[in-house]
Amino acid sequence: MNDPATPPTPDPAARPHFAPCDPVDRAENWLLVGELGRGGFGEVWLARHEWKDELRAVKFCTHPDVRHRLIAHEKTVLLRVMRTAGDHPNIVPLLEYSLKAEIPWLMYEFVPGGTLADVIETARELDPRERFARAVRALHAIAGALAALHRLDPPIVHRDLKPHNVLMADGVPRVTDFGLGGVAAPAPADETGTFGPDSVRLPTLLKHAGSLRYASPEQMGGGAPGPRNDVYALGVMAYQMLTGDLKAAPGADAADELRDLGVPDPFAALVVRSVATKPERRPRDAVEWKQLIAPLLEARAPAPDPAPADAPAGEERRARADEDYRRGEECYTGRGALHDYAMAREFYERAAALGHAEAEFRLGWLHDHGRGVPRDAIAARAWYERAAAHGSANGLYHLGVLYKKGRGVPRDPALARVCWERAAASGHPAAQTFLGTLYQTGDGVPRDCATAREWFEKAAEQGDATAQSALGGLHHEGEGGARDPVQARAWYEKAAAQGDADAQFNLGVLYDTGEGVPHDAGAARDWWARAASRGHPGAQYNLGALFHNGEGVPRDYAKAREWYEKAAAQGDPDAQFNLGALTEGGHGGARSLPRALDLYRRAAAQGHADARAALERLEAY
Repeated sequence: MNDPATPPTPDPAARPHFAPCDPVDRAENWLLVGELGRGGFGEVWLARHEWKDELRAVKFCTHPDVRHRLIAHEKTVLLRVMRTAGDHPNIVPLLEYSLKAEIPWLMYEFVPGGTLADVIETARELDPRERFARAVRALHAIAGALAALHRLDPPIVHRDLKPHNVLMADGVPRVTDFGLGGVAAPAPADETGTFGPDSVRLPTLLKHAGSLRYASPEQMGGGAPGPRNDVYALGVMAYQMLTGDLKAAPGADAADELRDLGVPDPFAALVVRSVATKPERRPRDAVEWKQLIAPLLEARAPAPDPAPADAPAGEERRARADEDYRRGEECYTGRGALHDYAMAREFYERAAALGHAEAEFRLGWLHDHGRGVPRDAIAARAWYERAAAHGSANGLYHLGVLYKKGRGVPRDPALARVCWERAAASGHPAAQTFLGTLYQTGDGVPRDCATAREWFEKAAEQGDATAQSALGGLHHEGEGGARDPVQARAWYEKAAAQGDADAQFNLGVLYDTGEGVPHDAGAARDWWARAASRGHPGAQYNLGALFHNGEGVPRDYAKAREWYEKAAAQGDPDAQFNLGALTEGGHGGARSLPRALDLYRRAAAQGHADARAALERLEAY
């Protein structure tokens, strides 16, 4: 039998343990799509839910000698991570797991977009200034994720931090793979004076994880895990990001090499300190590391090349910029020219070089959405900032969206609100709508439906369908002012005419209840059908209920099932329960107790009382 800590080097030609379309053991609603990666201890597969449009990454531990020990260890570490920092935007969450499966597994959120290793490989083509700006933002986010773990008592240490374990989502780094992680141990773990078995075997594990370059000297010697292990890895990763060389490691000349690339002295010194042989010379943890790098966050991607010396001035300059922007718009929209994002980008870049704010905004949007250029949220932020600085409300609004979502920047709802307030003051309807939503929900501000009404009214008057629908809802419910179903109907109709599914659904509710309009079951059904065709789960449920009960239509359990299926797939608990009841009784389709149980469990997990009662009844047999 092989040493549990020294699995054989994976054979690239070896056959995987699984195949596409295989169900995940003990989670049969998840079907495997394809292999994402393989190592000495296991395989990682992409899985798709059987009826929900959702993807996840499933990590199987296939090595027979260590499968349960390693997967149980990683689960233990991850559960503590999830309890304390599970909502951190830079940590990939563990969603499900099974240690009882024949081959135990952990299920993670699937993060498309490659890894930090891919970013480093492509960064070598960038100008050193832009490479530095991107590195600072990414490293600050990674350090923030580790800081959330290092500040715990006792700290959690990753111990296998490397570029391949940092996934990239729209330019935002997200740390994953805590399989070698553990709790920092200031003293030997047993009476013999040696550290626990995982620590002793760590160097061997690291060889097979491909992580030697990022392991600190004391980590290689089997020492106790501590936050300075992760600090060492941060230093190596920083050096690689700044040099654009994934195979490099900082040596004696590292500080001079970084200064030659234009890296500021404080940051070059931080990299050198981080990889010091003696751990006490390094920053004590990622909390300190993040604090040291924070002042450099204002680093910007380089501005576009300055206008040529013979560039026009004054009115001629503005006219040329406007003309280039107009031609870019023709290519962007396909009106007046062939639809071509790449050609649009060229015209926008010419206009931006002459200071055209909306051209700068469009360049940000192209990078933000990957149109005509690779998707790059960090470059998008740089262009949005330039556009905002030149007075573009569009640039301000979209910059706020980046901060709200944490895409290409650290997530900062407060800064997002500042951006939207400035854009809204300039009359930007989408920013006004977002502000209305913040005050309606109390997201980062005291809940204030009267203020929400004010912002929604400003946007609604400009024709924003989302604001019109939300404003109708406030009048409908009497929030932030008097209850007025007639006024609610008026705003709903404006939004519904633009295809807003929420407004269409709520118009159906008004006609069903006779509030603000004469009662009309047929009109209610028609509005729900429009909303359901746009994917509105409430409308889909209501249509299912009409066919289920034969209200205004012939009773048809098969059609009821069809609509319930659509709403249940979106998580509607009433639809899940009713679909479970039809499935349990075999009404409108095949009878299936396992499927009914699954539906009841999903509804019960959301607090559905009838579903809980159904579960108790069935599980009693």
